[in-house]
Amino acid sequence: LMGRGAVSGRRRDVVELVGTNPHATVKQGSMPSSNKGSTQDAERPTAEPPGAPPGEPTAAPPGQPPAEPPAEPPGAQAHFRANVKLIAVLLCIWAFVSFGCGIVFAPWLNQWRLPGTTFPLGFWFAQQGSIYVFVLLILVYVRAMRRIDRRYGVSED
Repeated sequence: LMGRGAVSGRRRDVVELVGTNPHATVKQGSMPSSNKGSTQDAERPTAEPPGAPPGEPTAAPPGQPPAEPPAEPPGAQAHFRANVKLIAVLLCIWAFVSFGCGIVFAPWLNQWRLPGTTFPLGFWFAQQGSIYVFVLLILVYVRAMRRIDRRYGVSED
């Protein structure tokens, strides 16, 4: 058994990063050396990103901040806020029906019967009604999100 930090006799491939280039250069057959900055490092070719013209820089030059990510499309924040608002409203309705009608207000609702049955209304909400309301809320969410997506020009295609 080899102890911690021991190196086996097998040859290993090591990936080293070169300078500020975000793409790695592969140096096969050796372990990283401690003499960084030697002429050996300068002679290594760098990997070009796929589809990039050879010789063009792929990262910001040293001393300059990296390029900013592309800006969000206009209306993305408003679309997100509308989505979160819709989800919050639907979750509040679901919580009221599930916990309110099925547990908290069940004794009060039990004074009425579900039409056409002998089931007390509070019992029905606890057993079946909250499930039906949940499925209905899913359908409402789908229709409302289609409307919101059209309003903000967002499509799934």
